[in-house]
Amino acid sequence: SDAFAPAAELLRLQLIAETIRLQVWALGFVLLARGVRRGYVGNELSFSLGALSVTAFLLPRVGLPAVGYGYVAGYAIAFLFSAMRVRRLHVLSWGRESARTSLSLAAACVGLALAGGPFPVATAIIGTALAIAALLWAIVELDRRGALPSPARRIVGALLRSRH
Repeated sequence: SDAFAPAAELLRLQLIAETIRLQVWALGFVLLARGVRRGYVGNELSFSLGALSVTAFLLPRVGLPAVGYGYVAGYAIAFLFSAMRVRRLHVLSWGRESARTSLSLAAACVGLALAGGPFPVATAIIGTALAIAALLWAIVELDRRGALPSPARRIVGALLRSRH
């Protein structure tokens, strides 16, 4: 209904922020695994401070969407903070493949967020299809690298053999 329309922009911004959050959490777990508790806490603080600062700055200027912009900015800041911290530990190699995958995912999310206003049903269908494709790609990549747990490897192997 039209009453829900103002929330649509917030949800689009949340989609972008949640995508960034997945990468922030992955890097945060690397920090925890390496015993860098201060880096992890700093990561969480950078999100909070970034989100609150941007929201407070934009709220009088743009209204409620400022909350969404703050959420995206907070996770973008946290991503930069955690990526620099993990890289400093020499446990992250940001190769071309990683960069290409992350940029593709970010571009897809931004594209879906922008298309969501005029074409909400098509965006939902395309977004769901892309999420399923990304999941399948991740499973195949994990299997290719030998990082898939044994039960999952058997299932994936059976599915891949049935295709041929």
